[in-house]
Amino acid sequence: MNYRKLIFALLLITCSNIAGQVISIEEVKGIDSTFIKEESKHSFHIRNKNNALRFVDSYFIEYAQLGGQLPEIAISNKGELDVYVRVFIAPFFKMADREFSLNEMFSIDIYADQNGNIKELEINYPKDVDIPIARIEQFENAIRTSNLRLVFDKTHKAFAISPWIGRSFRYNSNTIKEMANNH
Repeated sequence: MNYRKLIFALLLITCSNIAGQVISIEEVKGIDSTFIKEESKHSFHIRNKNNALRFVDSYFIEYAQLGGQLPEIAISNKGELDVYVRVFIAPFFKMADREFSLNEMFSIDIYADQNGNIKELEINYPKDVDIPIARIEQFENAIRTSNLRLVFDKTHKAFAISPWIGRSFRYNSNTIKEMANNH
């Protein structure tokens, strides 16, 4: 279990390279914000241009890399997160006319402050799923303004001096497709 948490921490650091080598990077204008869209061989990685936390060292990742047992980081209501994925994202997976392989995932990297308040997020999804940037912006805004919070032991030494806390949530793409069918 701790090994999985260490792997998550390493993936969070290198989230722009999760899906492989970046082919192109472009700025895409949303409704109110500009996003960075990174294209790799099989996926897109989207983040708000104003996101900064990923580029700031966070002690909880270093703690895990040094062999510390990283305490659990959860979300206050996973069911609510699933609803946002189903409403904002799933319809576009339903339009993909194929079955996805097990390694083709939709992932959300959530960055929160010391109180668990969600400040930023990034998403990664298969390239042949066409999600309009306006919908991604709506998804981001809905999550950031929701009651969702990252939940963790603030007193643990892994988190005490970290400027941000992060957690990645992954969804099987076929499961998201099914979410759309059940909506």
